[in-house]
Amino acid sequence: MIIDPIIGIFNNRNTAFSELANRLRYEVIREAARVNVNGLIFTFGSPPNNRFVRRIINVVARYNGTVMFVMLKCKKEVLYRRIRYASRKRFSKIKTTSMLDSVLKGHDLDVPVPYKNNLIIDNTDKSPETVAMLIKKHYRL
Repeated sequence: MIIDPIIGIFNNRNTAFSELANRLRYEVIREAARVNVNGLIFTFGSPPNNRFVRRIINVVARYNGTVMFVMLKCKKEVLYRRIRYASRKRFSKIKTTSMLDSVLKGHDLDVPVPYKNNLIIDNTDKSPETVAMLIKKHYRL
């Protein structure tokens, strides 16, 4: 949802878009940690970079919070099927095969972030509700 307000201004996902999206992500997470928002979910297709992820971990820790990573994986044919789901239409999510092709070529989505608190779930055949329960159980939320 962070990218929804800026996608209309930067209609292509170029460097300016990425830098602004990362600044917005950081500020939203920092402010949520500062005011003690419990249970913020932050998603990205692949880590923008390890330095950015370290900044997120550090700012959350500064306010006594914890970052818990979850890597969702599924078979590529399922990813291609999911891009047609109506639930994706409300948000600036990948909606075309060409966009998904570009993301898959430009990002290594099979590499988890190199930090502890990193749960990996293959959600190929799991509902969102099942995945949510697995996360809650694993992290004792």
